[in-house]
Amino acid sequence: MKIQPSLRAGDNRTGLALAADRRGMLDIPHDLGPTTRGTADQIVRVRARYAHGCRPAGTMPRKPQVSESQVQLLDLLGARLAFERTGVRLYDALIGKLDACGDFAGGPSHGDLVHVRDEEHAHMRMLEGLIVEQGGDPTAVTPSANRELIASRGIGEILVDPRSTLLDGLETIAIAELADHEQWVALVELVREIRRDDLIRVFVAAQSTEDEHLSKVRAWISAGRAAVRADVDIDHRRH
Repeated sequence: MKIQPSLRAGDNRTGLALAADRRGMLDIPHDLGPTTRGTADQIVRVRARYAHGCRPAGTMPRKPQVSESQVQLLDLLGARLAFERTGVRLYDALIGKLDACGDFAGGPSHGDLVHVRDEEHAHMRMLEGLIVEQGGDPTAVTPSANRELIASRGIGEILVDPRSTLLDGLETIAIAELADHEQWVALVELVREIRRDDLIRVFVAAQSTEDEHLSKVRAWISAGRAAVRADVDIDHRRH
């Protein structure tokens, strides 16, 4: 059972503070001199100029032509749809990680992860239907959806990395669950503000389900950390 990579000393060559030849290494930049006259403040100013002159990262589709509040709703619905669709793939990757690494006491079973994955999929289908009901296109990438997709890339990279463990995957997917919780809260706040009482109960129920997911992941992480501590203790006694 692979809970986490070995904590024994290996071929890790990062770190400079304890290196015996660090003085010589630190002299190299001084001897070569600066490669640019730029400073951190100048970098900030350049970025600001780009920010003032660039187009937005995303726009809403030309159709449907709806009110401002409806545009906000369709944007956030698109964001949640993008994230829930990604969530299905993330949990598929986590299921594969469990199959490859094995489980640990108190951690998720295969069925546990499939259950959460299926609930993410149900949310995805529900959001598709709601977007269609509002006259929108569920295949459109709205501005907020674009942001969500970019933000979630690193999570997927860790989950599909063959070197990462199940605990790595759980620690990482907790980031997704925290973000998911906050964005469902934002949707609930919006529909209350625009007086869409027909949607409040739907979104509150989805938020409650996501809260359950977060609680489960936190419990699994806690169990995984306990398993790591026990594993490290056994390893130390052996050596």
